[in-house]
Amino acid sequence: MNRTLEEALDETTTAERLHQLAMSGDKKVCAVVAQNPNTAPDTLLDLFVSYPVEVLTHILHLKK
Repeated sequence: MNRTLEEALDETTTAERLHQLAMSGDKKVCAVVAQNPNTAPDTLLDLFVSYPVEVLTHILHLKK
């Protein structure tokens, strides 16, 4: 697994770093960032257009 994907999966990765990863354009990384619980709301909004299912899944997991 590549380093950026590992960072995107890591729940201890900071919101700032997750935002940077989301701006990378790597589809796999962006999809994972959209589901990371530390992803900031602003980043989720940016990702929603391309990854709506992942963002909505993220939101539903927060409500549990």
